[in-house]
This record gives sequence, C-alpha cells and structure tokens, in this order.
Amino acid sequence: SIRAAPRFLVDDRGITVRSPLGEYLLAWPNLEAVAAASSGSLRVKVRRRNDVLTTHVGTEKQRQFLATQEPLQGWDYFYPSADLGAPAGALLERLRASVPAGIEPPRFEPADGSGSAGAQSSGRPGPGR
Repeated sequence: SIRAAPRFLVDDRGITVRSPLGEYLLAWPNLEAVAAASSGSLRVKVRRRNDVLTTHVGTEKQRQFLATQEPLQGWDYFYPSADLGAPAGALLERLRASVPAGIEPPRFEPADGSGSAGAQSSGRPGPGR
C-alpha cells in the first residue's frame, strides 16, 4: 500500500514532517503559531518559510511544490484531521509539552473557532516572502 498521510517526529529540534512532499523540519525557533482548528485539523504558521525549505530532503519536484504552496487562511502548513492519527487538540498539548527549555514557544491556539492566524497581523510581510 502507499502511505500518503504525513508522519510527524517531535524532538528538541522541532517537528520533522515526512510526507508526499518529502521531509522537512518545522524548527521550534521558527514556529510562530500552532492551532487545533475546530475542523480537527492541525495548522502551523512559521516565521520564515525559506528556513523550512533549507531543511527539505526530497526531489526537486517535491521541493518546488512545497515552496509554491500558498498559505491557507494565513496558515503556512495545514494537516487535515484524517492525516493526524490522533485528535488535533491532543497533538497540540503534546507539542506544547515538547518545547525545549530556553526556546520561546510558539503561540498555541485551541480548537475554539478563534484560531485564525490570517486575522492577526504582525505588522510585517508574510513569512518567506
């Protein structure tokens, strides 16, 4: 069988994602926000998308697709509930508990319908642009 859903490895570096787009690291210092959406999806906003691309391992086609993927409602990375293998809220709590000491944690947003990174302006251009 072919596995299309991403796999996540959480460690002191951040969240390593292995997916059909290759493997890439969402490093703790680069994470701005992580949300469990009311739909059950997990959403991630990074400070600099180019930093994610420098960690990419995979084909040039995968890298190009990852580089040109448009943010969804202000979120850089979106993982549907069907791909997570666990409730997004539980994953959010695991991520919160995994941020190493000395690292500024990202903003964690629960599944209450208010997690809209696009509605919150940081006053600077979008990541990686």
